[in-house]
Amino acid sequence: MKKSFFAVMLAFVMVIAVTASCGGSGSGSSGSGSSSAAADLSNVARKDPYMKHSPEVSVKMVASDISYVVVFEDGDDMENNDWTRAYKDELGVNVDFMWISDASQYDTRIEMMLASGDLADIFPVKGVNFQQLYENGLIEDLSVAYLEFISDDAKRLITEAGPYAVDACTRDGRLMALPHTGNQIENIPLLGIRTDWLDNLNLSMPTTYQELEDVLIAFATQDPDGNGIDDTFNFMLEKNSFTNDSDANGFFFMFDAWPGTWVDDGGKLVWGGVQPNCKEALAALKRLYDSGAINKEFPTFDYAKAIEYVTAGKVGAQITGYYGSSSSNTGYVKSTGNVDFWTSVALPSATSNKNKLAYGTEPYNYHVVKKGYANPEIAVQMMNMFINEFYINTMPNERYLRLVQNEVGTNPKWNLSLCQAYRPANNINNFRLLSKWHETGDQSYYDSVTALGKTFYAGGIEYRDTGNLDQWFWWLMHCPEYESPSMAITSKNIADGNLQPNLFYGAPTETMTERWNTLWDRQVLAYQNIVTGGPIDDFDKFVAEWRSMGGDAIEREVNLWYEDHKNADDIIFVR
Repeated sequence: MKKSFFAVMLAFVMVIAVTASCGGSGSGSSGSGSSSAAADLSNVARKDPYMKHSPEVSVKMVASDISYVVVFEDGDDMENNDWTRAYKDELGVNVDFMWISDASQYDTRIEMMLASGDLADIFPVKGVNFQQLYENGLIEDLSVAYLEFISDDAKRLITEAGPYAVDACTRDGRLMALPHTGNQIENIPLLGIRTDWLDNLNLSMPTTYQELEDVLIAFATQDPDGNGIDDTFNFMLEKNSFTNDSDANGFFFMFDAWPGTWVDDGGKLVWGGVQPNCKEALAALKRLYDSGAINKEFPTFDYAKAIEYVTAGKVGAQITGYYGSSSSNTGYVKSTGNVDFWTSVALPSATSNKNKLAYGTEPYNYHVVKKGYANPEIAVQMMNMFINEFYINTMPNERYLRLVQNEVGTNPKWNLSLCQAYRPANNINNFRLLSKWHETGDQSYYDSVTALGKTFYAGGIEYRDTGNLDQWFWWLMHCPEYESPSMAITSKNIADGNLQPNLFYGAPTETMTERWNTLWDRQVLAYQNIVTGGPIDDFDKFVAEWRSMGGDAIEREVNLWYEDHKNADDIIFVR
């Protein structure tokens, strides 16, 4: 791959820095070190994930100042707190901060650190920077450290959404980072719909796509709110609705189309946005737009304006994640007091197949270790500790109150941990535990819910018991006592495997670096133009343009990558 100016300059700056610090800033005989490059990974022996280093070792790190979130007690601060003491007392690790940045400047400070060449020993980076650091030999191979020290719980949780996040951290068969996994799998879409409008028009809940289309057109044309004005429509489409992370992509999923996803087609990856089924989905959106079921001005306004229409009670249906439609309707609920008007259901299918719901697979961030640092296993141990305290130790014991949060949930000390990973299906797992508790009365299920999960659940119960409208959306999402909680739908879709992971999660290819933003903009514009008035056959013209403008070259490059990543389930860091 062609190296960027940043990467070339970074390599130049770091030649002296790496040479001068080749012994690393840590010490002690327990380090995994850079010798892992020549090791036979199949023979790596497991060690205690929480082994205490003796003598103690030091690690240079950076942090975002979160003192606005955490309440410090007894003279504690960002540099000296319950987490830094736990690292010292339990792992034998002394944390020295190179800098602590205002949260609004944190990403900028990371970029400045990378450009200067004066790197912390362990630090998080975005995917592009991870690739540049790897290409220039500036980060440690974590393969042996990971295999020696990763805890069973940590490994299970970071692979919960599949092998992809861990595989994204590999280069040439070696693990070069730890994934800060995200919750993309929980964000798969469902349909939120106004039940009062269904009742007002004597309509049934749609169970097929055609029934849904008929309902949406009726919502736009038959005055479902009874005010005598033609002012209702559906979906929160806005000018960014066809971008990669848009909830509106869920509409396409009903047609076996995935416009923002790389999918496997006969053993080869193809870009979903140029596949024929997208044309069918666009034709359906065009029909809805022409009938008035979609706001005619959506390409001109942003999400904030779309929410204004929801708050005004003018939107009859939304396609969002389990949290979206309930939270976006809170303004309407609080202004009207109407709480019995909305429910969530699974998206109906426009085909004979079950919907496959796309989700992202790349980590949020990559935890990397500076080349030459003698104790890379510390990053693994810190991640183990975070996962254990936040996801495994859920009882309000002394340790929980010290490292996670206080009894009333107002002091989230878990934010002070320095190497985190999100459990991909955390909220869904909490909901499943609450459901089991509700069904069986077995207290152990409730006790296993995480701190935040208990807080969310308590909010829903507060609404049920007191009518506090600020907590209404938690009732609709998190509480199994509610007749149709949105989490139940997402949970079932995940359990049934109704999923389409994005199967390209590698570094941008050479042509992708040069052309991808242009191709994305072209796709968004083509989709908008077709929906708002262009002929449907313009889709075929767009596809031809996309391929000639670099799309075909990108597909070839992506498939060269895919040859080495088809069997991610079998890599040693996952199995």
